[in-house]
Amino acid sequence: MTTATTDVWDLDKNLATVGRQWAGLFALCGDSAAYAASAESVSGWGVARQVNHVGIALNLIAQAIEGMLANPEQGAGLGPTQPFAMPMLEAGSIPRGRGQAPKFLHPPATPAAAETRALLQSAKDRWDALGAKRGQMKQTPATFQHFALGHFTCVQWARFMAVHTAHHLKIIHDILDHAGQVTPYDNALEEVN
Repeated sequence: MTTATTDVWDLDKNLATVGRQWAGLFALCGDSAAYAASAESVSGWGVARQVNHVGIALNLIAQAIEGMLANPEQGAGLGPTQPFAMPMLEAGSIPRGRGQAPKFLHPPATPAAAETRALLQSAKDRWDALGAKRGQMKQTPATFQHFALGHFTCVQWARFMAVHTAHHLKIIHDILDHAGQVTPYDNALEEVN
């Protein structure tokens, strides 16, 4: 019998979640009205900045996982430093307003849709390539440090990125609702496992 906690760390499920989320991100880049939407009462970042930020994060973490696979002992044995990190990943939800992204993850003030689409495509290509290295991702003891939560393994990073992307898709949905616009993707993409 599989428990919810076991499912949380199922790399295949979390990579599949990330794989499904691309459709929503690309749909937002292709819908000029949705991409331009903003609602200050929901978030200081409008849809364009939300999507671009997700692209930056997905790219950087794919690079980090590539680095962990190349150096399997990097940070081995290290783990999260915040007690809420693992329960947050297990719940599949990041509380809103609890943390701010560091400057290196901030999107440009007005990211062009074409630039964001190119950033997302680069990230998707990296994640697709990582999908072929599932066995290695499961086996490597390496870790890479999240700026606030501590060190995660490849498997934990895959979970985090699925949860992080869903978090931003939920914010985007709320921005679009507030702006009276239709969300151009299936709202199921906002859920994780």
